Amino acid sequence: MGVTPTHEATRTKTPTQHTAGHWLLRLETQRDYCGHRIISDTGRLIATTDCDDSVDVTPEEEANACLIAAAPDLLEAASEALGYLTDHAIDLDGEEEAILAGIRENLASVIAKATRR
Repeated sequence: MGVTPTHEATRTKTPTQHTAGHWLLRLETQRDYCGHRIISDTGRLIATTDCDDSVDVTPEEEANACLIAAAPDLLEAASEALGYLTDHAIDLDGEEEAILAGIRENLASVIAKATRR
């Protein structure tokens, strides 16, 4: 499945901005085409996906499109979780602290990947 960002979705003031709001998923099927349109809650086109060599959507293609549509919500949740874990230090012993540090590091890494920081 290929993903094609639209010109408007890739044109931002800084590399860390994205189209605000919730993104929605719409399946489009025609006689010789199928794919998804990911749009903002204001109707702005974010990206399109194409089904591989058929007019039927595979479970993997559907899952990929759903993940793209959930990206802003996932970014917000990751940012909130990292902020909470950073602001609310918990007194843990060695192994538990190492696990928590790993979670914070993973959250910071995915946020950086999503925002190009």
